[in-house]
Amino acid sequence: MIIDQYNDEGKLLYASQDGNRVDLSNKNLILSYLKHPLMTFKIIAAIHFEAFKLWIKGIKFVKKKFKIKNNISLES
Repeated sequence: MIIDQYNDEGKLLYASQDGNRVDLSNKNLILSYLKHPLMTFKIIAAIHFEAFKLWIKGIKFVKKKFKIKNNISLES
């Protein structure tokens, strides 16, 4: 997959990703977990680290004033 994004001045963003397509099955999910057992922990830790850096800078947490009853979106 390749993404090229341009603006009036020229190329703004170039991103690419490659890999091998595999079926989404229980076996493949387990194999993926065994290959990268701490990936979920790493992602959660990175999110909290970035939030901590914002908190240190003095940014305050703002709660939403409204609740969304059904926030499920489906693509067809």
